[in-house]
Amino acid sequence: MNQIILEKVRCLLSNVALPKSFWGEAASMAAYLINRSPSIAIGKRIPQEIWSGSPTNYSFLKVFGCLGYVRVNSEKLEP
Repeated sequence: MNQIILEKVRCLLSNVALPKSFWGEAASMAAYLINRSPSIAIGKRIPQEIWSGSPTNYSFLKVFGCLGYVRVNSEKLEP
């Protein structure tokens, strides 16, 4: 499984041209996606659904490396 996660990390980082310093975020994303993907070992079921007992929600997934903004508590109309 470590090799699979590392391969996904390499793909994620090279796909969006991020430096190697983002390997932790890429590894976290890779493990997250693996846990929400069908697995042959458990009869093509999704591990997250088995653990939680509820259907997996994919509506909030974003593209890895996409532009994001942080809201800083400052003036109301500041960019």
